Amino acid sequence: MRLLRPVLLLTLMTTPAFAGVPAGRDSGATAAQQMDTSSHDSSRARNMLYLDGQPVTLDYAADAEYFHLKAEAGDADAQNHLGGLYAQGIGVAQDYFEAVKWFRKSAEQGFPTGELSLALAYINGQGVPKDYAEAAKWLHKAADHNDPLAAFELGYMSAAGLGVAQDYKEAAKWYLKSAEEGQAEGMFSIGMLYSAGNGVKQDYAESAKWYRKAADNGYAPAQFNLGVLYSKGQGVKKDDAEAIEWYRRAADKGQVRAQFALGALYSTGQGVRQNYGLAAQWYGRAAKQGDRDAQIITGAFYAYGRGVKLDYEQAYFWLTVGLNNPGDGHPDAKMSDLALATRKEVADHVDSRRLPEIAKRAGEWQPKPEDSKARQ
Repeated sequence: MRLLRPVLLLTLMTTPAFAGVPAGRDSGATAAQQMDTSSHDSSRARNMLYLDGQPVTLDYAADAEYFHLKAEAGDADAQNHLGGLYAQGIGVAQDYFEAVKWFRKSAEQGFPTGELSLALAYINGQGVPKDYAEAAKWLHKAADHNDPLAAFELGYMSAAGLGVAQDYKEAAKWYLKSAEEGQAEGMFSIGMLYSAGNGVKQDYAESAKWYRKAADNGYAPAQFNLGVLYSKGQGVKKDDAEAIEWYRRAADKGQVRAQFALGALYSTGQGVRQNYGLAAQWYGRAAKQGDRDAQIITGAFYAYGRGVKLDYEQAYFWLTVGLNNPGDGHPDAKMSDLALATRKEVADHVDSRRLPEIAKRAGEWQPKPEDSKARQ
C-alpha cells in the first residue's frame, strides 16, 4: 500500500531548499549568500614535501636520511622538506616539535615555503602553541616573497579577523595577489568578495571572471558558484544549460552543493528534462556525504517511489538520518516538521519489530565524503 498523502515531497518541491537554496536561508538572499562560501580548507594542513620540484621517492626512510644530511648542511629547501616529513611521519616518527625546529631553520633563512610551513604550524597549534598573530607575521614574510598560498592565507585571516584586525579591503588585497599568482583558492575568494561587495564594490561580472579562472583550474566550489551566476543571470547572460554544465563539473568532483542543485533541477525540470531517477541519484550522493536536506528528500523519494523503487524501510532510515543531522546548527523547522510527519506515516507501513533496528542503524550512520578533490 502506498502512502496516501505525499505531503513532504509535494511541499518540498515548492520550498527554497528543494530549488537549490540552502535550508535555513532566505530565498531572497543575495547570490553570494546562496553560493558555496567555503574558501579555506586543506591548505592549512599542507606541508611542502618537494625538493627542487621533485617528489619524495617510495623509500621514505632513505628520503628522510638524505634530506636530513642536506638540512644539516644548511639547505633551506631540505630543512623545510625534512620538517614536512616529521609533521606527517613519513620515513621518521611523527614529531611536530622536530618539524617546527626544521621549519624555523628554513624560515629564518628567508625560504618562502619554510616561512609558510612555520605559519601553518602556528595556525594549527602543532609543535607550537596556536598563535594567529605569530602566524600572520610569518605569512607576511612568505607573501612578500611571492608565495601565493601565503597571500591566500593572509586574505583569509584578514577576512576572519584572525591574528589581525578584520579588514575586507586588506583581505581583497591579499586574495587578489594570490589570484594573480595563480592560486585557485585566491581566485575563488576574490570572486566571493566581488559577489558580496565586501572590501570591494559589488560587481557580479568581476566575480564571474574570477570564478571562471578558478573553475578552469578545476576548483569545484568556483565551478558551483559560476553555475549559480549563470542560473541567475548575474554578471553573465542567464543560461540554464551553462549553469547545469558547471554544476555537473563540480558535482562530479564530489561537491555536495552542486549535487544537491542537480537533484533539484532534475526534480523540477528546470533547464533539463524532468528525470526523477537522475534526481534521486544526485540527491543520494549528497545524502551519503552528509547533506541534511538531501537525506530528508532521499527518504521522501523512497517513501513515494519517486525515482527509486518504493521502499518504506529505506524511507524510514533516511528520514531518521536526516532528522538526526544537526546540519549547520539551524535546521529548517518546516522541513523537520514535514519529515517527522512523513516518518510517522511511513512507520505504519514497516514491521514494528524492525523499527528499532532501523533507528539504531540510522543513529550509527556516518557520512562518507567522496574520494575527490572537490575542496582543494
